[in-house]
Amino acid sequence: MIERYWLEPLKTLWSDGHKFRTWLRVELAVIDLLHRKKIVSAAERRRIVRKARFSPSKIARLEEQLQHDVIAFVTNVEESIGPAGRWIHFGLTSSDVVDTALSLTVQDALREIVRSGRELLADIRPLIRANAKVLIMGRTHGVFAEPMSLGYKFHVYYSELARRLNHLDETRELARVGKLSGAVGMNVFVSPEDESWVLRRLGLEPARDATQILPRDLFAQVSSALALLASSLEHFALEIRMLHQTEIGEIQEGFGKGQRGSSAMPHKKNPMLSERICGLARIVRSLSIAQMETVALWHERDLTNSSTERITLPDQTSLVHYMMHLMKKVVKGLRIDGTRIRENLNRAGGVYWSGYILNRLVLKGWSRNAAYDLVQRLALTAAETRRDFLSAIRADPTMRRIFPPVELRDFSESVFWINAVRKMGKI
Repeated sequence: MIERYWLEPLKTLWSDGHKFRTWLRVELAVIDLLHRKKIVSAAERRRIVRKARFSPSKIARLEEQLQHDVIAFVTNVEESIGPAGRWIHFGLTSSDVVDTALSLTVQDALREIVRSGRELLADIRPLIRANAKVLIMGRTHGVFAEPMSLGYKFHVYYSELARRLNHLDETRELARVGKLSGAVGMNVFVSPEDESWVLRRLGLEPARDATQILPRDLFAQVSSALALLASSLEHFALEIRMLHQTEIGEIQEGFGKGQRGSSAMPHKKNPMLSERICGLARIVRSLSIAQMETVALWHERDLTNSSTERITLPDQTSLVHYMMHLMKKVVKGLRIDGTRIRENLNRAGGVYWSGYILNRLVLKGWSRNAAYDLVQRLALTAAETRRDFLSAIRADPTMRRIFPPVELRDFSESVFWINAVRKMGKI
């Protein structure tokens, strides 16, 4: 991950130092098991716990020679302990340590993302209530549709993000597994019971279908859940970008003191954070494809997952964490222009009444096709002549024959406002 998009604590979580500390944590948990089984003496255990150290620079030099990162790590730790160091990595294969440590790190990363996401939801929640009774023009295909509650618009994105966070947390729990079952998962040196004992002390459950590695569909599911969350963040950011456009101008991303939007045009106030969120979502989704490619490996495993996962899982979790940080800044700085919202409603010229009047005609006994033709003709003519649609309805002889004057007067924005209030009252 490039420094620009790497925030704490994810930066530390995916550092080499933390990786080696987590590897050592797994190794020492197995030493506790060996002591419990009376294979390692109390004195040896004390010396191992007290002396076990590693040096990232020495590991790097050893790996250059050995061409194996775990052997380089084990060699370095064993040297730091002395004779008792022979018990480090006893009965284990590399993936027992690497995959279990990876699972622990993924757990921590996902917890941090969910925690940050809950903070984002708390920031969005006040926007829902504060704007529950504000009517804004709803759009389909980018074209005026009918008025809706602005609070409900925020509620839609709130609900989607909450759903994605719940899904990510459920996926995290599903992937909360490790393995100490050896070369092809047959528990030759560490029995299933002992494996469970160690892993539960680490906060994990044993994967009952592990081979040399943990099942990669679990990490692919994590990756897919992250891609979905990134897409939902993009969905919200894209809406802000569109409403920020000069021609719409109803909601704008905040613009800080001293901020500049363009090197050439001083007047520009661009939705830069929202655009960055949308751009990074593309990277997160693309990485999920690479992670899915690790599900199908040769027999009990090959090494193609290793190089992939050194990029996919660190970068995906770190990018989603960063996107969450950006979205919190966007939400806290949002500027809602009530005047522009009202202007756009008025600019619609009342054409959003077309569906309501269509259904009222059907209730009066008209066929749907005939009613549609009449309302469409009046609506399109009103739009072309820039005439108010309700004025055209009230002036049309056919409409005046169908609707008594009192009914024609009842066509007002209050219908949409009342329904918006009723809808929001149930949320």
